[in-house]
Amino acid sequence: MPLGILRKLNTEVAHHILSLKESLLKLEKKNDFFVDCGDWEGWNDAFSSAIQEGLGKKFVLWHQGGEESAHEDKVIALGFGVSKKGSSLEETKIVGKEIYNFLLSEGFSIYWDEDPDTYLIVDFSKTELKDFESSSQITLEIEIPDTQELRETITKKLKLVFEPSYENEGFMTVLIRLNEGESPFDGIIRSRVDWREIKQYTLYLETETDFSSMMPSWEFYEFFMEIGLKDLAKSGRNILEYEKLKAVTDKLFFDGVVNEETFIWLSIFAAGLNTKEYQENPKDLTDALSSIDSLKKETKDTLYSISKESSEELNIGEKMKYKNPQAYMDKIDFDIMFSVLNGKYDLAI
Repeated sequence: MPLGILRKLNTEVAHHILSLKESLLKLEKKNDFFVDCGDWEGWNDAFSSAIQEGLGKKFVLWHQGGEESAHEDKVIALGFGVSKKGSSLEETKIVGKEIYNFLLSEGFSIYWDEDPDTYLIVDFSKTELKDFESSSQITLEIEIPDTQELRETITKKLKLVFEPSYENEGFMTVLIRLNEGESPFDGIIRSRVDWREIKQYTLYLETETDFSSMMPSWEFYEFFMEIGLKDLAKSGRNILEYEKLKAVTDKLFFDGVVNEETFIWLSIFAAGLNTKEYQENPKDLTDALSSIDSLKKETKDTLYSISKESSEELNIGEKMKYKNPQAYMDKIDFDIMFSVLNGKYDLAI
């Protein structure tokens, strides 16, 4: 199963999970275990699969939700037993002891009360990191259509690296290196890739010499991006970063929620967040966001002070679409704009 695109990821935990997988595969090979490292979404499916497919073997497993939570909690629960219907508690307890002692010998910090009805708990926060490179990072790989237009956008505008997909003809893979604690959603927003173009994704733990797979390639569901954008649109002043505000603004325009004038002016505000003037004195903007009236005043002052060339770019002029700045302002939906800029907009999914 995949790691969800909204999950914040931890590089050290990713390293621990890969190490745990390697250790459990030793059990599979040497001790004839059935091992399932997160192939199912929850416990019920994972246990049912182990009993049906394990063919009487001892088994150990975790599920997708547990792996995702481990990136925050720094612990992961392991289920275990015998792959047959009606196995006894004593048989299950013997398997639990074998796994417990094996993982201790592998260097993991592990807790268990020897109750066959409870889980083994591996504590990554108290497990020594082995062969961990401080330069390690989690890398998101996405697949998008391989067109000349997208190639130019990826390389020239977004400054990202791509190569033709080896799995899907007509697509290319793009690498987005995540910052510590980012989710795939965060990386996509920061990179400014058009997420509507993404076909599938996967994650790697990248070191100076290797790429270790953290999950299989998985279909990309736009629905989860929309959930992330909905949360972002309600994130308060946290929205006041260029990439975040632009992503929400684009979504509103693509969905037909705002008109072109509102979209353009929100985009201008977003671009302003990247300027030196804003970085040095953000209070000017936040003051302008204190009320709709102050936002209108800021907009009016700006429109009446911009150059003739900028006015013409906005189609403002005596013989143009908007005769004067006020005519342009009359088209802006300041209610939506005020809500968006203050991170209080309830974005529809």
